[in-house]
This record gives sequence, structure tokens and C-alpha cells, in this order.
Amino acid sequence: MASADIEFRCFVGGLAWATTDLSLSEAFSPYGEIVESKIINDRETGRSRGFGFVTFRDEKAMRDAIEGMNGQNLDGRNITVNEAQYSSRSGGASEDYLVTKSFDFEAARAPFSTFAVMGFKFHAACNVAKPL
Repeated sequence: MASADIEFRCFVGGLAWATTDLSLSEAFSPYGEIVESKIINDRETGRSRGFGFVTFRDEKAMRDAIEGMNGQNLDGRNITVNEAQYSSRSGGASEDYLVTKSFDFEAARAPFSTFAVMGFKFHAACNVAKPL
């Protein structure tokens, strides 16, 4: 990723199924200009997977949002907010953002189930995620 393309993206976990892209954006907008907010939905059911991403225009806004929103209540649930780290897999054809810190599987309603993060499938069991 070129330096001009740097994005400041937060992973947001533990979201209520009722949280939308718009309500996520509204909750994070006091911290700075938002480029994109996206709830990740299940491919088969279309229902929220309980997590999403918020991308800010600048690093300070992202860091302020992480500090201000991590552990806070959003739509009746305490959310987890971490920095998402850019990663380019070998071959260069595919690019993803990976969570660099802990993920609260219980809060995301994913214990003992399969979930996907940006195209990768994982199985969560006993609070350990293993790639499938």
C-alpha cells in the first residue's frame, strides 16, 4: 500500500445485530472525519456478524476513537475497539485488514462457531481462533 493510500481503520467488535453502518458512523463521528463505516454481514443470512470497521481520515481521530469508544455501550452492548492492521498476503493480489489485538468472541456471539473476517474463515472455540 502506498503511503498516499494509508488508512486509519478501527476494528469494532461486540456490536448489536441492530447496529447499522449509519449508526456506527454516527457513534464514531465525534472523534473525527469518517471515510467509511462498515458492518460485516453473514453471506448466507445477511445478518450482522457482530463486528465492523470504521476508517478515519487521520491517525489522531482513529486513536481518539479507540481510547474513547473501547468498552463503551453502543445499542445496548459494550463494544471492543482496536486498531486494524493492514496486511498484504504473498502474491500481492489480495489485501486485507487484520485485527492486531484481542477479539471478544462472547460479546460478538461467536463462541464455538465459524466466522469470517474479510474473506478468511475462522473457527472460535474456548476463546481461541484457528484458521480453517
